Amino acid sequence: MSKTESLGEWTNRQLTKEEQPGFVQMVPIESVEVTTAGEVYQGKSAGDPSQKVAQVFVLRENAQGKSSRVKVATIPIPENTSEIDPRSHAGRYTAKYHKPPAKGDMVNVRTNAQGFWELVF
Repeated sequence: MSKTESLGEWTNRQLTKEEQPGFVQMVPIESVEVTTAGEVYQGKSAGDPSQKVAQVFVLRENAQGKSSRVKVATIPIPENTSEIDPRSHAGRYTAKYHKPPAKGDMVNVRTNAQGFWELVF
């Protein structure tokens, strides 16, 4: 039996519109959690492990109607907010949404090539 045969019907499943790469939709932020880069990247190169970051989560509903919490962005929080680089994630978020991320804010998410959601800056 080949690996493809063992997967059965799952391999023949058609992707929904929301699962197609490039699909963009607006969803509310479910929560924003502030932590450190060291906690997020655990042992990987985190630059400054003590750098504060905001993790942005939304709820995603699957084909069976079950919701799951999905992280769509990790945004480094600048120490000096008066000098935010407009090319940084914090600068791009602020330019698009006119404020820092907060629970309940409506944001655009896009399905990437791997089928995961990512925040649109």
